[in-house]
Formats: sequence, structure tokens, C-alpha cells
Amino acid sequence: MQYQNWVKKFANAEIELIPIRENLTDKVRSQTPWQTAETLPAIDAEPIFSLPVSLTGETAAEKLARVREAMQKAYIDVLPITNLNQIAWLFNLRGSDIPHIPIFISYAIVTTDSAFLFTNPQRISLEIKQELRAYVTLLPYADYPHTLETCVNLPHKVRVLLDPKHSTAGTYQLILNHQEAQFYNIEIIFDTHPVEGMKARKNPVEIEQMKSANFKASRAKTLTLKWLTQQLENGNVLTEFDVKETIENFYQQETDFQTLTFRTIAGAGANSSIVHYGTPSPEITLKPGELLLLDSGAQYLAGTTDDTRTVSIGEPTALQIEHYTTVLIAHINCAMQQFPKGTTGAQLDAIARAVLWQEQLDYGHGTGHGVGAFLAGHEGPNGISKSVQYPLEAGMVTSIEPGYYEPGWGGIRIENLYVVREMPSKNGSVWYGFESLTYIPFERKLIDVDRLSKTQLAWLNNYHASVVEKLEPVLDTATIEWLKKACAALGKAL
Repeated sequence: MQYQNWVKKFANAEIELIPIRENLTDKVRSQTPWQTAETLPAIDAEPIFSLPVSLTGETAAEKLARVREAMQKAYIDVLPITNLNQIAWLFNLRGSDIPHIPIFISYAIVTTDSAFLFTNPQRISLEIKQELRAYVTLLPYADYPHTLETCVNLPHKVRVLLDPKHSTAGTYQLILNHQEAQFYNIEIIFDTHPVEGMKARKNPVEIEQMKSANFKASRAKTLTLKWLTQQLENGNVLTEFDVKETIENFYQQETDFQTLTFRTIAGAGANSSIVHYGTPSPEITLKPGELLLLDSGAQYLAGTTDDTRTVSIGEPTALQIEHYTTVLIAHINCAMQQFPKGTTGAQLDAIARAVLWQEQLDYGHGTGHGVGAFLAGHEGPNGISKSVQYPLEAGMVTSIEPGYYEPGWGGIRIENLYVVREMPSKNGSVWYGFESLTYIPFERKLIDVDRLSKTQLAWLNNYHASVVEKLEPVLDTATIEWLKKACAALGKAL
């Protein structure tokens, strides 16, 4: 828990952190004559909506039963939930309080025989309230502290689970204060929150829905790449902003579009080296000899999407081809890797980076991150990075996105989303592999085919064949012709 770390570090400098219940910022804001609290929009006023089982694959009641089973195994009596993604997933509810993430301001508590959801009840329809009544008590957001104290104020010893990564300092302080007042009748257990792992391991319905969402996003980006190619071939001058507007327009044309997964990254030239460049400019044009990095995603009711392609404006330089091919090899090596049960994200991260390290190159971000099912674009506990010690398991969705960035020169990132699948085993042990959710062509003219091994080349050609197979039924004749050229099989020079 970050709060505990700060307490320890500040104590060394003789600084004491004093927790307070009242938000001083809100107090000052409400007393400012020219901007009172009443004039500002409420952050918890937008409607909350529910997702059907056809999208979630499991009812909220069934999820609660699994949570209580996990609590029973760990001898946990009270489970506070302060992570908004966990709450939205657990109750099959979504909102729009946070930009780009379909979640809502709330708290929740699960006990051995009760469940409580704290938010603004006025924004929940009567129909949803009636659905919730069967398995959860709906209370105002402000009732969370008192209810939590009531749940832990029992005549016998109460074990409360707090996840150091996902519990708020306020929740910890509430329980700690009550623990001291009750003469240590409360035991705080610091452990991984059971909902976090359940949310990460998508069920078959969630996986199919994620496939559907990423299919839509793949079509949108493929159409954008075709548009970009034609615009440049016709000699039209484009800006970063033009690219951003085009991809977002294609996303919105797909059914059940909700919002973007994040602010679109469309970086040209030197801006492509800025990893999280989220301000595409109408003043910066795409110039021949430069790279364009397009990292974008959309939220659909079916799921969350995120993918990146790097393209060459005009004819690429030898160095651009060299670095792009290196990043592509890193992506392929990770994507086609089979791995035994228990393999962590840190181990796969090293496999991806190996080819770059051989050339003394590296990138400063993780190779991959977990992705939610119509939730956050970045979610745990799984990921592929140097610091992730959590094993990948069947049903988890992760990005694979190695890159290379050089300030002033440009940047390269190649990203697909994959779902972890169990592979056929030769010796009875459990092995996993990756199945792609993203189907978008790579930039042919940036690939040095002679550097690819036979296995890597086969993976690339098979992937491109799958792109055509997946997208051909939903494209017009002209786009199909362009796509087949973009995905034509590559072979080594004789």
C-alpha cells in the first residue's frame, strides 16, 4: 500500500502523515465565490447501466458466490472493494464517470452473507435496482465508512482482507482505527484481492465478445491504413490530427461503439518517439522519409481494444527498416512462444527483448499489459514486463507491444492483443500459447525479410493470411484488393 510506504519513508525525515476524513479541496471549492460546488457538474450523476449475461457470461450472483468461496478458503470475513474496475466487473455494471473507462464512482463490501454497493442511487434505474435487490444492498456513497465499521464490529474476531495494490488508504485507516478501539479484535490480512484474478481470467463468453470488439477495431484501423496509403499516393498533405480524426471516425461507425480506450496517439516524425504522445497536432504534417506511429483503441459493449501500427511515409531509410524489423522479430518471438504453467510476465518480457538487446537496443515500457472486458485498457494482475511476477493463465488477455524510440529520430511500436490459450501437451503437463485478437497488416516495406528465420517468416505469412480471411467478408472490393496486396506472402531473396 502506497500510504504505508510513504509513512515509513517520511518517518525517516521526521515527517508525520495525518489522515483526515474531510476533503479540503472540496471545502475550498465550495467556498469560492466565483465557482461554487453547485455550479460544477456532479461526477456521479451519469446513469449506471447493466450488462446482460450474453456479454458477461456470468451473473453477478454467480460471481459473488465465487468470491465468497475464495473468502471461505482464506478464512476472510469482510472484503472491502475500492477498485472501481473490480466493482464494475463484479456487479456487471458500467458507467461513465472516468474518461475512457466505463466505470463509476463507488465502493463495495462483501461479507460471508451480505453484499453492499455504495454509489449515488438516484442514477440507477428502478429496473436495475430491482435486479440488484436480489443479491446486494444499494446504499448512498457516503454510507461506506459507517457500514464498513458496522461490518467489522462483531463480538468475535473478524478477518478483513486488504490488497496492498488496490485498497485505499482511507479504508485501511478506518479499519486500523477501529482495530485499536476494539482491542485488536480485528485482524487485517494483506493479500491479493480475489476479484482481481477472477476479472483477469476471461470466461468463454467474455473471450468471444473480446474477439468481436477487436474485430471491429481491426477493421477500423485497416480502413484507416488504406485511406492513409491512398491519400499519400494522391499527393495529399496530411497532419497528425487528420489521422486521429479518421481512425476515430472509423471506430464510431462500428456498432455498439461507446468511447475511446484512451486518447489516440498519432505521432509523426520525432513525435513518434514520445511513447504516450496524446496530442496529435493539426499543424504537424506527415513528411516523406519519416515514421508515423498510430496507437489507438475503442471501447465497445463487447470489449476493450488497443493496437499499434508504425508505418513509413514515402520510402523508408535503411535504418528505419533495420529497427522496424528488429521490433517485429521481438513481437513475433513473444507471440509465437509456448510456455509452461507458472511462467511469469517477467520471463516472457526477456524473450521479447532478447533480439533488441543483441543490438544494444531497448525500450522503457513493458512488453505487454492486461486488458479488461469492456473495462480498463490497462488492468492487472497479469502483464509482460520486467516487474510482473504474476503467472499468465488461460483466458487472460494481454498486449504484446515491443518498441524502439530515439528522440529526434522517431519511434516504432508494434502491438496486438492476444488471449492466453492452453496448448496441446506432449507429456501431460500444462502449456500455454497466444491466440491473436488483432488482425491488422504490418508495414511490408519496413520488413527486411532476409533477417527473419524460417519459423518467424511462417508466423508472419500465416498471420497476414488470417488478416485477409477474417476481414475479407466485411470489406468492399477495392479494400479487399488493397488488403491482399498489403498481406501478400513474403519470401526470402534467392
